[in-house]
Amino acid sequence: MDPDSGFLLVTRALDREEQAEYQLQVTLEMQDGHVLWGPQPVLVHVKDENDQVPHFSQAIYRARLSRGTRPGIPFLFLEASDRDEPGTANSDLRFHILSQAPAQPSPDMFQLEPRLGALALSPK
Repeated sequence: MDPDSGFLLVTRALDREEQAEYQLQVTLEMQDGHVLWGPQPVLVHVKDENDQVPHFSQAIYRARLSRGTRPGIPFLFLEASDRDEPGTANSDLRFHILSQAPAQPSPDMFQLEPRLGALALSPK
């Protein structure tokens, strides 16, 4: 703490994933050390930065479909997470299909629900 201004200063970079909050006890003192006020609890919350890379829960997802698999009904759910603060925009993950190989018989044979990660055959 700066003794003249009272500003709290950090001596190194903070990372919410390492430590989300700090609890301090602060006193207000005269120059001679006489305590005027305190101790006063101070709770410092470290703001989350969108600095974590999402990871899928599996390296490879596999599914086996039969001819009777109904379009629009999910047959596989993808799961992913990151270490950013839960419930914030930084941890709001969305799924998208980037490519399909082979592109036959239709280049958009599959649909992926962005929020749930539900993979299904596209309706014809």
